[in-house]
Amino acid sequence: MISSNEHNKHVRMDFRIRKYEPKDRKSVRDLCCDTGFLGNPIDPVFGDRDLFADIHTKYYLEKEPESIFIAEHRGSVVGYILGCRNSRDFERYFILRTLPLTIFKLVSRYFTRYNQKERKYARWLLFRSLRETPRIPKDSAHLHIDLKEGYRSKDMGRRLTKEFFNYLRENKIKRVYGGVFSFEKRRKPDLFERVLQRIGIKGIDFKIYDKKETTVWRDLIKGKVYLLRIVRDLD
Repeated sequence: MISSNEHNKHVRMDFRIRKYEPKDRKSVRDLCCDTGFLGNPIDPVFGDRDLFADIHTKYYLEKEPESIFIAEHRGSVVGYILGCRNSRDFERYFILRTLPLTIFKLVSRYFTRYNQKERKYARWLLFRSLRETPRIPKDSAHLHIDLKEGYRSKDMGRRLTKEFFNYLRENKIKRVYGGVFSFEKRRKPDLFERVLQRIGIKGIDFKIYDKKETTVWRDLIKGKVYLLRIVRDLD
């Protein structure tokens, strides 16, 4: 039997970090859905994987694929960073392209395709999601990182973020932000840091910029859940 330490060492030797290629599109969208519910598959919450992937990956895949970094193990995509050099570009695209199409699909599918749980999630998207989104720092890049279960090692997350941060510095970008969930029942000052450290992002370098309570997981998680907007200077 192979020990967990031996397995992790073997994985570290076999995986590599590279830039996104068009062939990765389906793998990125699938991984987004496979980790959409706090690192677990989104399907029990929202079965419309096509729309969920559109909301969370469409900008990066179609508008800024050069800012995507892939973690690959034996030819398979096991992690990624979806990045944006300027959050204003993302906001503009979201308002003009993503949001109208999302609303149209949600409304048209609400009574014809969705079950009760999916309708509840759709209502949250339509009526609460924007109100429960923390403020975004100006003149900043942002990142969204996901790793496949079994590959959430500190080494893999660290190498992904290192490549992305170097890329941002090469483009003269001085600040980057991301998001992480925090749970009231385990709320401690360093909780978000420990969450980030678990995937190799040194949380001590991040500061909390803003936070808002989110109700999206209300029926699934006991206690209040907060979405934290965290920011890091790259100087």
